[in-house]
Amino acid sequence: MNGRSQPTLAQLKLHTRAYYRRIGVVHCPILGVDVHFTAEGYDHLINESNSKPGESKPRLASEQYLKLVNLNNVKTVLTHSVLVKEVRTVKKNVKGKYKDAVLSEVVCNVKGSEISVIVEKVGLGNHKFLSVFPTKKPKNTH
Repeated sequence: MNGRSQPTLAQLKLHTRAYYRRIGVVHCPILGVDVHFTAEGYDHLINESNSKPGESKPRLASEQYLKLVNLNNVKTVLTHSVLVKEVRTVKKNVKGKYKDAVLSEVVCNVKGSEISVIVEKVGLGNHKFLSVFPTKKPKNTH
């Protein structure tokens, strides 16, 4: 990924998977918590969520690409965000049992684009990274 040409989805997956594994934990001051980067978070960027465990299907290639291209903005959003856009409580199926989960969306302007990051907390567990995406389509796409 040299900046001269757009990487293919396969190249992007290879690069971002290695980058993602190195992140580990990032402190998010606006939420007042440490956000853990788990395998589940990366999988969620590639696959859709389903209510039945083990039955996820791949996201559209364009959606995967958009999420993976924005992955390098996640640490900036978590550390510099001054806005929690939304907090939702949901039920999540964990190993056949439904648990309460809280999804928090934090947003931050990064290089002229507003980027959202979703942080999930299931039951008494750690806060985990779940997703990243631009809140609006870029105005200028060359």
